[in-house]
Amino acid sequence: MAFNLFVAGIRLLDLSVDNFGMRHNDKA
Repeated sequence: MAFNLFVAGIRLLDLSVDNFGMRHNDKA
């Protein structure tokens, strides 16, 4: 169960970073 929570957090973080990266590229 804890492992699933960890994986979910990693995926959420990855998605957040990806969105931030896209936004940064859009600004630049």
